[in-house]
Amino acid sequence: MKKDKVFLVLLALAVVSLGAGLVHGIGEANQSAVTNLFFRLANLFAFAGIIWYFGVKKMLVALKARRSTIEQELKDLSQRKLEAEQKLAEVERRIANIASEREAVFAEYKAQGEMIKKNIIAKAEATAKQITEQAKLTAENELALAIEEIRSEVADLVVENTEKMLKAKLNSEAQEKIIDNYITKVVLN
Repeated sequence: MKKDKVFLVLLALAVVSLGAGLVHGIGEANQSAVTNLFFRLANLFAFAGIIWYFGVKKMLVALKARRSTIEQELKDLSQRKLEAEQKLAEVERRIANIASEREAVFAEYKAQGEMIKKNIIAKAEATAKQITEQAKLTAENELALAIEEIRSEVADLVVENTEKMLKAKLNSEAQEKIIDNYITKVVLN
């Protein structure tokens, strides 16, 4: 505040001096030098007083307003600087955490992949076991059918061979004796 007043007083003196010099140079030649200087200084002080009365107060108010505006802007800028520094620190922290987050995501995906792999292998093993059991059952069924066919063929061959042997060994008397023997057994039973 004091600096502003001192500055304004010095400014007013400079304007007065400049005005006096201008008035002196333009002044009339027939007036005495002291009178001329007096009027010129009076004119200068009157002009400076008018400027001071009407302009300096407004200039002081305007300068004070400008000063408070600048101070407020500086406060706002320092606040914004602090906020920007905080945001920068947070962004840097996030960037630093991205590597660990990336590793965590990779680990999670790897664990999920291993789980899926285990499930696929378990399903494949279960399916393979089921197919093996079905193949065993099919093989056992085919074996049983083959055995039945072989038994049937063997039985047919045995009957055929027995028939041939009997025909070769038995003559008509022996056949009649066997037939009578069976008839007797059937009748007695």
